[in-house]
Amino acid sequence: MYPESSTGLSAAEAVGIMGSFLRKKRITEKFLHHSEFNRSLGLPLTVALAVHMAELSAALPKNCVLYQFTFASLGELPAFLAGWTAVLDANLLFRRYLHQFMSLPLMHRDSGMWIISDEYDFTALMAALISVFILCCNLRVVGTISLCLVVVAVLMTASCTMVGFFHADPQNWIDANFFRFGFDGVLRAVCALSVAFTGVDAASYLFDETRSPRRKMPVLLPTLVTLLSLFFFIVVMIFSLSTDVSKLSARTLVPEMFSVLNVPAA
Repeated sequence: MYPESSTGLSAAEAVGIMGSFLRKKRITEKFLHHSEFNRSLGLPLTVALAVHMAELSAALPKNCVLYQFTFASLGELPAFLAGWTAVLDANLLFRRYLHQFMSLPLMHRDSGMWIISDEYDFTALMAALISVFILCCNLRVVGTISLCLVVVAVLMTASCTMVGFFHADPQNWIDANFFRFGFDGVLRAVCALSVAFTGVDAASYLFDETRSPRRKMPVLLPTLVTLLSLFFFIVVMIFSLSTDVSKLSARTLVPEMFSVLNVPAA
């Protein structure tokens, strides 16, 4: 009735096991948030839950983590969603007890900032909806569309950067108090920028290497990370030099920034 997977389990059984993993997390999270003894029992219960889940996942044939089990049972896309859901749940669950040891925390309600906006962005919602439809197409179509979008985005960013290059003024850094946090602030900004665009690629790459390791050290991912880091560094440096960012509102877009400077948008 249901298709069999490489683990010997049907798709329905695989979904059921995945759901049991996630339900255990949800129940434990609610207990930790509402129990009077959460401070004393929270960390031991979390560790016990992690050990129990590791034992259950290790009992599955040819799989040792939730991601690999989902990959073998349901496919790559469900495994991607399940893996990142588990990572997010673990981060939110452990941050309360390991907050003081984290130098670069993920912002959420405890720190006064929420990772999800209170207002709906209709443009972003439509972009996500269109992306879902595009992902349902053929891989060749998806690759062509993605390449075209990447080329257009790079050309737009490069043109704006060239316009801002001729209006760069170091006084804008001084007026905006750009280096008020010193070297530590610059280092944290670089780390945040690197994590922002390499997290998904790096984690997916490591998961794939865990499943089928290679003998030779690949150089494609480190090269892409280096080039993207250099590209973003140049773009941010020129944008910050071309205007006093402290005088712009948080909702100001790149074309509006050049309009404030009386420069035609690129």
